[in-house]
Amino acid sequence: LQATPCLSPSGVPCPLTLMLSSFGLPSAARCVANLVPQRSRLPGWAARLGARFRSDPADMFESHFVEESAPFPAGAVAAPGAGVVHTSDERVGTVKGSRRQSGRRMLLAKQPEPLTEPRLESALANDTRGSSVAQSSARATALAPQEQSLQRVVAGAGAALVQRSVELPPQHLSREDKRQVAAAERAEMAVTVGQHLLTMPPARLALQQDLGSARSCSGVLALCTQVEIEQMDAVNLATAVHRLAKLSNGVHERSLVTAHPRFVELFDALSVQLPNLNGQGLVNLMWAIVQLDHIPEWMPQLLSLCSERHREFSARDLSATLSCMAKTRGFKKFAELEPLKTEVFEALSGRIDELDTPTDLVCAVAAFSRLALRDEQVFGRIAERTIGMLDSFVTSDIASILWAFASVNFTHSGMFSHIQSLLEQQVERCTPRELVQLAWAFSRVKQGDESLFVDTFAPVIRARMLEFDAPKDLCTLAWSFSHAKVVDIPLFNDLAHVLSAKVKLMNAHDVASVVVAFASIEYAHRRLFRDLVKHTRSIAHTFSPLQLARTIYGFGVAGVDDEPLYRTLCENVLKQRKLLHAKNIVEIVVGLAEAEYTPLKIMSVLLKDSQDMTRWLAAEDAIQLLHVVSRLPKEVSREACSDTFVDDMAALVRRRMQGWWRLRPNDMADLLEAMRALDLEDVFIIENICKQLPRVLQDPACNSSLLLRLWGGLAELPLQTRHAVKESLHRRDKIVIPLEEKLGDVVAKWAEDEESARTHALLLYACARLGYDGASARSLSGSVLQAIATAGGIPDDSQHSQPWWPLLCWSLAELQHELSSAREFVTQCVGALEEDFASGDLGRLESNAILQVVWAALALDVPVPHSVLRRLSERFEGQDPQQLELDQLHLLRSVALDNALQLQRTGRAVAGLALPWLDALLPGGPIGAPAQPRPWRPSATGTAAAAAVAGRAPRERPAELSVSRALVELRVPHEASCLLGGVHQVSAALPVQKVALVVLGAEDLAAPSRALLGSAVLRERHLEALGWRCWHISQRDVVKAEKEGSLPELLASGFLEAVGLAPKGREAEKPPSENRSEHRHSIGVDARDRTDVAAHAT
Repeated sequence: LQATPCLSPSGVPCPLTLMLSSFGLPSAARCVANLVPQRSRLPGWAARLGARFRSDPADMFESHFVEESAPFPAGAVAAPGAGVVHTSDERVGTVKGSRRQSGRRMLLAKQPEPLTEPRLESALANDTRGSSVAQSSARATALAPQEQSLQRVVAGAGAALVQRSVELPPQHLSREDKRQVAAAERAEMAVTVGQHLLTMPPARLALQQDLGSARSCSGVLALCTQVEIEQMDAVNLATAVHRLAKLSNGVHERSLVTAHPRFVELFDALSVQLPNLNGQGLVNLMWAIVQLDHIPEWMPQLLSLCSERHREFSARDLSATLSCMAKTRGFKKFAELEPLKTEVFEALSGRIDELDTPTDLVCAVAAFSRLALRDEQVFGRIAERTIGMLDSFVTSDIASILWAFASVNFTHSGMFSHIQSLLEQQVERCTPRELVQLAWAFSRVKQGDESLFVDTFAPVIRARMLEFDAPKDLCTLAWSFSHAKVVDIPLFNDLAHVLSAKVKLMNAHDVASVVVAFASIEYAHRRLFRDLVKHTRSIAHTFSPLQLARTIYGFGVAGVDDEPLYRTLCENVLKQRKLLHAKNIVEIVVGLAEAEYTPLKIMSVLLKDSQDMTRWLAAEDAIQLLHVVSRLPKEVSREACSDTFVDDMAALVRRRMQGWWRLRPNDMADLLEAMRALDLEDVFIIENICKQLPRVLQDPACNSSLLLRLWGGLAELPLQTRHAVKESLHRRDKIVIPLEEKLGDVVAKWAEDEESARTHALLLYACARLGYDGASARSLSGSVLQAIATAGGIPDDSQHSQPWWPLLCWSLAELQHELSSAREFVTQCVGALEEDFASGDLGRLESNAILQVVWAALALDVPVPHSVLRRLSERFEGQDPQQLELDQLHLLRSVALDNALQLQRTGRAVAGLALPWLDALLPGGPIGAPAQPRPWRPSATGTAAAAAVAGRAPRERPAELSVSRALVELRVPHEASCLLGGVHQVSAALPVQKVALVVLGAEDLAAPSRALLGSAVLRERHLEALGWRCWHISQRDVVKAEKEGSLPELLASGFLEAVGLAPKGREAEKPPSENRSEHRHSIGVDARDRTDVAAHAT
């Protein structure tokens, strides 16, 4: 109509005029009279009608003329002789004053302008009628109902005919015929829209289509007069509200609409008509309410109706209902919401296949994610549906689908793989916002490999760097790459340069995101972080608790050394202490510890309430706290932490280990280091670590450096917990196989380094502490001894605080590797010690290093000069034996026993060669006669160290108890689990026959070769020197025979026959031939130890 002439050059009525005149209505004539004042050019009937109604301009236009798409806007009044059509809402065009060659007058409309409050009021109150709404309603009421219906039909028919460009009725038809033709055309249009419209009354049908063709909020509200609202049915009311919601743009325009009196009347009328709406009407109404952000009082009634009729909804309506509930928080206060959400979700879960468009799928899955409706089967069906329809998806749909899956932390390898392949071809079509969503989603669920980020995302991001919404989108991209563990230095350089210029535009959230992102990949751009530090100080008061925690953590991990910055941030932490979550406290403590800024005041506030924190922390958080506290200065950790802090955190880790939780490689290494530093002995935790160790060793994140941390942490455990690790190495081949593979890779990598002898020795020491003698450990022994032989003697290790060769001596002696070369090397080391002591140069060796060299010499049967023993005793004099570690006590007691046996064997005078401090470690003092067995009892002090000093064994194994019970059944007098010489524990001792029975367990045998360790060899030598015969039997054979009930027969046919105590007349079943050998090392030495863990725990 914007380009349709009103009149032909000859004065013949134009199509518009013909359409109006065909119905002969007052409204039609009035339109013509108002719009074209030159009556001489109108048909006679039109001129007469125009003259009749020109004097009454207050009568309202038909409502469809309000819309931009209608022929003329509301309020159009042409002044006589003027070429401009004046309107109250300023949304009309100008009537060109110039004539074309055809002489036709053209009406050109302007483009619609944004709706403002003055324009809205002008369009509704000051239209062409010039009267109030009440007056207009009174006049409209005075019209006959039939005429009102025909008016609506005329209005709808005119819009329909123009929109569809249909041919108008021929000129020769009568007025009634023309009206029938137009009505038939209008009915045909209704059929195309929907069959249900045919059942509507004509007046309501016309209004329904007027509302549907409205193009502005003012047009909709102009249709909703008081009289019309009273006559509207439920469909008209819902359509009006739906159109208002759809046409309103922006918060300001929505507020104008919802505050208008006609909108209020619409909502009041809807409260009565709600039960008359069908399913689609209920859903559309709910969507309109959410879009307008205006919740009526009858909202509970609407939710209840949706709940009652949700089975009538289509799959699209169900999806839209969930989407409405997800987009607003105002529904949460209604009790009807949760039942409706559950019912709709269950109904939609079984109808996923009915969602046949990408938009429907996106709407459904986005609603699931926002409402936290996690169902793996439903998401799996959506993923399969997406794969089948992926060709019809646009990049925005793909980004939305991935965002929804990532938000609930769900992944589908097939869908992500297909999408990744598609993105490799179409990533350049993505908008900057879609690139951000895609990168975030792939990073969030860890489905994108490095090639996707580096080869697909990074080039497009760098090419379109200036198109992103800086700094928010750029900060999200930096976080996505860092969370995916992808380091693209060129990209991060570009991000840093762009963000450096935008630092002043960053808010607290942006600062926290970019600091964590750059710090997590160990890439701290100097200029960027300098600007961030300065900007953070100025906006520190705006940080939330979460942003404070992440910012402190990021700056600390990045190594930013700025005490004023941390002081400012900590002041805000103290102000918001009551708002801090337990996880925020963990990040703050870790960040401050990394920055080495640990004031007692802030640490005391954060760590004082450990019991309350454990209610909210995960096991990973507890491990981080333990690791941080183990690194704090002693005075800070002692004053800041409560007495139960370590026990509370360890208890939390134990509880989580009993469930589904599994350790990650880095968490396992941190936990082991914390347990060592905090002297935390927990066999249950260590046993669970050993159970999870095979999985951790096969994790791709377990690189060589992390492997060394794990292996070193296990090796540094105290004696009791380290024994649990040894037992696991003997029982579980799943540990040995990946461990050997990892250690082999490390050894092969170090073989290329010519100066790696010290590193080899330290790794070999860890293997010896755990009794591991695999192929990699033997390779280490050979390589380090070869390097020493090439160097021509003891290597010079002056650049390190402590020499490493004492550790090598002990390791070679414990593992019994390269015995000839090892004896030669240990002899050189002992000689070097003697020379240093003789010259008065005590060197840099600590007491424990000297002890390790001396014990290695004893285990390898290398003579030790008495001067070296005297110096060793002098080093330890004055120390309380109860303060020493059990490992040191065992070594010292072995050295003391060997010295006593040496003096007894040589018959030298004790007065000049006695070593009082060492002799005091033996229970009976210096040995003058072979020691009798001493049974051990629980220590009165309750400490393992005191028990060891008192000459009592620290533990009794279940296998030893089984052996003792079997000997009792065989009526053999014996001492169970006793100490010989006050040092060496044996499983059973026969004092009369001088025979000792030793059950060989994980502390006696190496894994996986099951060869005797150096400590077992030295024990055997000492027992022989004391006059005892030693009989060995494997723990595996004992456990197996105990389960079969044949342990007495096994002992009778093997051990007792060898010592001549086999019961007469007893027909004991002969064990296998390999178990009947009388050789002391042959009974089950090569068998695998499978001690019952439950019995051991008991």
